This record gives sequence, C-alpha cells and structure tokens, in this order.
Amino acid sequence: MVLPSYEETVILPPTKSGKQSGRSLDTRFTDERVWLAHKCAGIVRNADAAEDLAQETLLEAWRNRQKWQDSESEQPEPLRRWLAAIAHNVCLRWLREEQHERAHRMLQTRLPTSGVDGNSLEQDEWSIDEVAAPDMYEVEMELERTELSALLSQALAYVSEPLRAALVARYLQGATHNEITQHLQVSEATLVQRIYRGKQALRAACATHFSQELASYGIYPPGTQPVAAVTRLWCPWCGNDHLVLHEDMSVGMCSFRCQGCHILLGGKGNVGTWQKVSSFATRCTQLLKWLYGYYWQAIDQEPTCFFCGEPARLVVKEAQDLPSKYHRLGQQAGIAIGCSHCQRTHYNTLSHLTLDVPQVQRFWNKHKRIHWQQGELIEYAGIPTLVSTFQSKESQKRIDVLIEQQTFRVLAINEF
Repeated sequence: MVLPSYEETVILPPTKSGKQSGRSLDTRFTDERVWLAHKCAGIVRNADAAEDLAQETLLEAWRNRQKWQDSESEQPEPLRRWLAAIAHNVCLRWLREEQHERAHRMLQTRLPTSGVDGNSLEQDEWSIDEVAAPDMYEVEMELERTELSALLSQALAYVSEPLRAALVARYLQGATHNEITQHLQVSEATLVQRIYRGKQALRAACATHFSQELASYGIYPPGTQPVAAVTRLWCPWCGNDHLVLHEDMSVGMCSFRCQGCHILLGGKGNVGTWQKVSSFATRCTQLLKWLYGYYWQAIDQEPTCFFCGEPARLVVKEAQDLPSKYHRLGQQAGIAIGCSHCQRTHYNTLSHLTLDVPQVQRFWNKHKRIHWQQGELIEYAGIPTLVSTFQSKESQKRIDVLIEQQTFRVLAINEF
C-alpha cells in the first residue's frame, strides 16, 4: 500500500521554554507523521483513515508530552516506540467504533418479496453478492489484545515499582537490557534479578486476584486447564444457556456445544496451525470463520472432503434424507459432501450453515442472546426458497437468510 505524500503539518502548541535538544519536540513529532501514517495503515488497513489517525496520535502525544522521558535524546527509535504505543490505542478505538458502525450498516434496496401468505412485501435487504462482509476475526483479535492489556495493567499495580519498571521497559516498551540499565541506572545483574522477581510477582498477582478474569480468556495456571470450559457465549440455537468449549490441544481439537440443549455449534480437529488466541469469543469467531470458508466454498465453487481434503461431490438433501442425528433442531434440509477417495460422507444442515454467514455472526455479536427458527418454504423472485431465521431473545429484532432450495446458495439476507 503506497500512501500519499503529506504537505500539511500538524498544528501543535509552541514548546515550553527551557532546556531542549537540537530540534523542538513539536518538530520531531511532525517529522514522524509519514511514519505514523504507515504504522496506522498497517493496523486498520485503511489508508484514508490512517492520515486522520496519525494526526490524532500526534495530538494525543503532545497532550501527554510530560510522560516522554527521553526528550534529550535525538535517536528516533525511543520516540517511535512511544508514539507506536499511542497509535496502537488510537487505532484500536477506531476499529471498535468501525466494528459497531458496520454491524448497523446495510445496503438499502427496495425489492418486492413474496411473503409466506403470498402478499407482496417491501423490505430492506442485504444481498450477499453486493454487501462485502468485513473480516471480523482480525478486529476481534485486536479488541482482545486491548482487553488483555487493560487486565495486565491492573495486575501490574500489585507489583512493586522497581520490579514493575523493569517489566514494563523490557516487555511492553521492548527496550534492550543495555537501554534499561542506562535508564534505570542499575547493573545488568540487578536488572536480571528484577525481571525475574517481577515475573514471579506478576504471576502470583494474576493467580490470586485475576484468576477468574484470565480464565474467561482461556488462560489458566500451568497444569490446570480444563478439557471443557463454560463460556459467557449464549447458545445461538436455544438462547437459554451458555456454550461450553471442548478443547484438547494435545490432538488439536476445538468445538463448542450448548450445556443446556447439547446441540453442537461447530467443531474442528487439527487446529494446530490456527493463530493462537485467548478469549472464548475470539476462538468461536475463528471457528465460524473457518466453517464459513469451508462450507460456502463447497456450495458456491468446488467441494472438498471435510476429512481428507480431496475433491468431493456435494448433494442437497431433503430433511428425510439426512441422518436423524442432524435433526436436533427439527426436520430441516441440508447438504451431503461425499468423498470417493476416503469413502466418507459429511453432512450439515440449514441452521448451522446459515449461522456461519458473516452477517449473521455480526447480528449474534450485537444481540448476544438469539435463537434459531426455521421459516416456511416461500417463493423469492419466483425461486423456491428456504428461510433460516435468527431471532433476538430480548427484542423483536431478527435476521432472515434466504436460501435457494435446489442449490443452497444464498439469495438474500434481510434484517428487521
């Protein structure tokens, strides 16, 4: 990504009088504007927004300039590390706001739709071919890091100041041992001892004061991680109980199942190559992202075997043609992916397939407690269409996914 050159400069207040280095602090801030814009663009993946975020970072840095302790140094690296930390927080705020805006944003079209009763209805629609679904997984990970950083800050308050200063400089600011010893004016041996004792004190603080909070992110003391953990995620099928994460990293297995209705949300073995994440919500998002990529590529393009990855054949099945165990949510149609290589067949149903759609994931993330309902067969633009509905448990809001009966392709997504 090539960013445009910048001709304007940040308008900053004049520096205070006093001892200063060769260049004033406001000049040094302004000199880092282009570098900051590239830094912000790398975080938010938006060149236009990066310009404004770089400006906001510099203004926030100026407002907190009293916290900058190396104002006498002309080296760019310490200043850039400090500015990068501020830019990271500024960009995460922007990502959080953007996530909320995207959850509300729809492509508004006015198309006649045949309802169940045959009447023509005017509805606002999302067309899956026209609405680009943003990659929410990366946003989830950035928000998770922010929450864990806040939790870490609270835990560091239980560590004495000398030990905390050594830990912050080494692991949060990324300073070298040589830089830290010069800044803290201690010997190398003293620094090593402080870092060791600081990690011990931080580990004790987390285990004593923040064990429950860390457990909600899947972080446990060594040797105590449970195979099954109750999450704070509400089951999207019944909406009455929480999901349980079943995870066995020794074999790379990850799955979610409701502890009330016991219906499986989804599972995947051999997840060792996935990016490591902590919170249950982010793991669930990661799993649904993988399921969406696998199933909808199989429906829209060339299917591959769920088990061995070889080319396979997809067939749409009526409810009565699916194994009975796939009808835990009622009699519903689905798909069968058969493999001639390993001679195995994998099934999935309407409810599970439509939960994986990014627009439905955003609806679930927004409303938290939802439940699934199967609509009746209707005609949409003259095509026999299945309706998969996710209804909020706490309001009248709902989202309908319209599926072509013969091919299982998505025709439209309507949010009410």
